[in-house]
Amino acid sequence: MVDHEEEDLRTTEYERQRAAHVARNREYMARLGVLSAVASVQPKPKPNNSKRNQAKVKVEVKGERRRSGRLRGAKVEYTMEDLKDDVEDGARKRRRREGGACRRQNDDDDEAGERRRREEEAMRAWLAESREAMISRRVEPEDAGGWRAEAVRRWGEGVAAAEAGTGAVCWETFVRTRLSRPPPPSPHALLQEFYAHDPWRLLSCCVLMSRVSSWETKHFCISEFFKAFPTPTDFSPQAEDPSLVRDVIRPLGLFDNRFKALVALTSRFLTCESFDVGLDKHNKVYGVGAFGVDSYEVFCKGETKGLDKGAEKALRTYCAWRNSL
Repeated sequence: MVDHEEEDLRTTEYERQRAAHVARNREYMARLGVLSAVASVQPKPKPNNSKRNQAKVKVEVKGERRRSGRLRGAKVEYTMEDLKDDVEDGARKRRRREGGACRRQNDDDDEAGERRRREEEAMRAWLAESREAMISRRVEPEDAGGWRAEAVRRWGEGVAAAEAGTGAVCWETFVRTRLSRPPPPSPHALLQEFYAHDPWRLLSCCVLMSRVSSWETKHFCISEFFKAFPTPTDFSPQAEDPSLVRDVIRPLGLFDNRFKALVALTSRFLTCESFDVGLDKHNKVYGVGAFGVDSYEVFCKGETKGLDKGAEKALRTYCAWRNSL
């Protein structure tokens, strides 16, 4: 059995962050009752046949070993030819050592690359399976009460805020306008792909990742955010006291702007009967700009052909891949 500390050393930061996003997905799917249909994300371990990792066998030498002539008191004489041979022999040994070090480094790079490739393949397979499981879960309640129960199951009791106005809410419209239709996962494994199954999560993800250059900081903070606030209902009370949110997303910077955007998005998500976002006045949400709207169109609505040429580079790359299929 592999020790947990040893396993942590073998796992790269890339793998740890991806696993954290998958954990958030699994929590969401467990709430909807579709988790059992999806296999684990862990790739099958590859047998390690490296000779360097095999145990070294100590060889016992029988008989008397040759001792240095100096220990026997014998006089050792060196000629210039002997010195030349020693220098050449030393150079050959040094080249062998350096060559061996290069080969070991290349082996390590190859092993890391292979591990990364297998991890990415397993991740894409898991995303594909989870997407199919979510799509196959048909949402067809028989009455308004059933539609309201579905809304609560997905987004928490906070959806009752939609009844605070007139009280007459079409819960079927409420749910259907918030159902996502994510496209297939790509080889690029964009961060948005992990949260494409839920519009609130996808748009929150875009608010948090916007204008953040550090890959590690971005992935860590977003995963921790959804760990603390898995639904808009869980986040909604933070509008009165942002201290917990501040602790979670402080490394991202621009806290006041991000927090204000998250509050505006969550309020709209929980209170509007029909939900949509856009850049027009009617659908504009504070803090959700072109990047968030484009991501919403691509990953929640599956619209990959109408993307503007000035859109974010990774989104254009994804759409080019999707449209080439």
